[in-house]
Amino acid sequence: MPQDLWQLRRRKGMSVKQLAAKAGLSPKELDAYENGELVRTLHRHRLAKVLFVDPSDIKVQSSPKPARPQPKPKPAAKGKRPSSPKKPTKPAKTPKPARPGQIEHLIALARVLGEDEAALTVKIGKPPAELTLPEAKKWLGEYHRMTEERRAKRPLGTRRSHVPLPEEVDEFELNYLQARQEKGEMVTFKLFDGAAFTGQVVGFAPFSITIRQADGTEVTMQKLALAYYTVQQEGAA
Repeated sequence: MPQDLWQLRRRKGMSVKQLAAKAGLSPKELDAYENGELVRTLHRHRLAKVLFVDPSDIKVQSSPKPARPQPKPKPAAKGKRPSSPKKPTKPAKTPKPARPGQIEHLIALARVLGEDEAALTVKIGKPPAELTLPEAKKWLGEYHRMTEERRAKRPLGTRRSHVPLPEEVDEFELNYLQARQEKGEMVTFKLFDGAAFTGQVVGFAPFSITIRQADGTEVTMQKLALAYYTVQQEGAA
């Protein structure tokens, strides 16, 4: 039974341009045939050959192609959708205050460089007791660097190799405790009363040393109460 030309074309999965090109027709001619214009016999045979059908299978006059369905209009907005609530911004974390051992250590380093606490306050812009933990770490690093530079500039033969007074942080003790602190070594402190404490050095001052024990607690010991201290697995200090 003869069928409309546009039906046969669509069944073969071809576009108007593709079928017209293969049949030697212009797209305009093919479109006119598919919309009801009489198909010339010559063109009918060409089209049948391309579509792999018999010429009699093509209607001489096709029924007009059905209009393509128009896209449905989008429904009118009834109003703006309420915006999703913004996630509350997390308040900035307040830096932790510096530990007492760090403050004492910083003051001790400043004294080694000839600065009293007033001069240190001017340099850092606030009293040492008001430093935050990050600020204390920054200034400790700066004063460690200046102390090392001063030590390196001293002429040979002028460096002391012993501690003349137990309450004084001199260059020898400063370098020793600083090295233990930087390496995070566990140091055992023996007191004259027989008590012993083991932990990492977190700060020291002219009269005291602060350590952090394995359980996280900090202990500050007065130097005059110390009999001696040693580094674990490294022999006597």
